[in-house]
Amino acid sequence: MAFYESVVIARPELTETQIDNLINDLTDIITKDGGKVVKKEQWGLRSFAYKINKNKKGHYFMLNLDSAPTIIFEYERQMRINEDIIRFLTIKIDKIDENPSILSNENSKPTEEYNIKTNDIGPNFFLLDFENCKLSANFVEKKLEASGIILREMNSYGIKNCLRLTIGNSSENKLLLNKLNNIFKN
Repeated sequence: MAFYESVVIARPELTETQIDNLINDLTDIITKDGGKVVKKEQWGLRSFAYKINKNKKGHYFMLNLDSAPTIIFEYERQMRINEDIIRFLTIKIDKIDENPSILSNENSKPTEEYNIKTNDIGPNFFLLDFENCKLSANFVEKKLEASGIILREMNSYGIKNCLRLTIGNSSENKLLLNKLNNIFKN
């Protein structure tokens, strides 16, 4: 048995129930022959940088697997013929990280705790909305800029009490989340 990480993008028009059924179907393929699904993460509906099969968005999810290569072969074969799956990538990894990934919905807890809303408005940035928040946009902006994170205040665009935050690659996003956590803890 070996460890694998599989990221799957499903069609955007699928409902949450259909996504759950798709994940369960893929899990059944792995488990029926003795494999194990160690971790499941749903990353939600995300925008693409460019159209894929005429789609602008897709539902992302990740499965960490402990399985034999022959089971992975069948798993990928089934994904290739499933019309609900736009793209997938399965790679072999040395070990499975038990912590939630950067894209996991579990990493949004600090913003939920302080009632900060995030709005996806582009492929590489989002808005932090401080309308009904315990913290002010001005306070967070100063703290993040002191940490080296550049934000754009949106008042001049008619969007009150919001900050535009540009996101980057995974290591930059991890740095951002750590700094946000530190700000929210203080």
